[in-house]
Amino acid sequence: MNGSKTYFPAIATRQAEMRALGRLAGPTKDLLLPLIKLQAWPRIKQSDTGFVSRSLNELFEAFGARRVIIDLASPRYDRESEAVSCGRAEISALHAPIEGFRAWVDLMRLHAQFIPVVQWTIDQVILRQEVQELLALDRGLVFRLKRGQNWNLDGIDLLGGISFRGSRVLVIVDCEQIALRDDLTLLASAAQRTILYAKSKLAAPDLHFVVIGSSFPSSFSDIHPTTAKLDIRERQIFSLLRESPPLLRQGIQLQYGDHASVYAAERTPSFRGSPRVDYPAPHRWIYHRRPASEGFGVAAKAITDEDDWDKALLCWGAQEIRRAAAGDVAGLNSASPWTAVRINVHLHQQAHFSAGGASVIEEAWTD
Repeated sequence: MNGSKTYFPAIATRQAEMRALGRLAGPTKDLLLPLIKLQAWPRIKQSDTGFVSRSLNELFEAFGARRVIIDLASPRYDRESEAVSCGRAEISALHAPIEGFRAWVDLMRLHAQFIPVVQWTIDQVILRQEVQELLALDRGLVFRLKRGQNWNLDGIDLLGGISFRGSRVLVIVDCEQIALRDDLTLLASAAQRTILYAKSKLAAPDLHFVVIGSSFPSSFSDIHPTTAKLDIRERQIFSLLRESPPLLRQGIQLQYGDHASVYAAERTPSFRGSPRVDYPAPHRWIYHRRPASEGFGVAAKAITDEDDWDKALLCWGAQEIRRAAAGDVAGLNSASPWTAVRINVHLHQQAHFSAGGASVIEEAWTD
């Protein structure tokens, strides 16, 4: 399942994330095994068969036939409309536990490049049926253990006696949103206990672990009104765990993932705020905010003047920052395109940092 993959970003089928993913260079995409949170696209074309179908089309356009891990978004939405209601119904149907999550298993069966994530339930019969049917697809299997759901350890307890021999099993330990006040040592200890517990309970000879999380903030004005450099705390947690003696004694070699510089907790979308440009470096995010009168171009110029700015970085997002810094902000005069820029640079940086290689890719990108 993992092969040459070195980076496991959790990405939703939303416009900014799909745009950022699609504009990575091919060799960079080859380093990724994304964890895709499947949610309904807000609008569909006449040729689409539904809102989920449109999301899948957007994913295929962005990432091609490469293998991806597929999970389900929550069916909850913060606003109501006919389109949202229809999309929510499609996602809710995939969440239905009937006949061992029949709709979910059938969707996974249709797409050979999908590695399925087990959908949790406290009904042991249904959960075990789902796991057995997903194992029968012979693509490997993924368990996602979320901090906010007590790491789903009650679900792990229901799987005793299932043999995973012959299947590669990946456990994603999701720290979810990491607040500035969170004690990283305590959080890493909780993740470590989860990893050791899952290893003791899952009869999987070919067992692998990924740790993900997000410390990307939900707001910036209360951090600093104009600029700040923020440590990527999920990287720090990973570093703590990677050198953990209890994990090393068990022969557990962790791999790195994150939420792709996206705030991981539920929140109402915000479409207002001062023009802000973010620059993801391997270990931290740098941002510059400017008054509306100055705009995104001035913020971008402040980014390229930073000592941390990598003049050799050639990914699409970095080129967009350079373009705006030079005064061309066509298509870049609102927050939405800048989200795609940030995610693209973050994905590029983390993929190559995780691979231990240079971040310069000579392959040209095309828009």
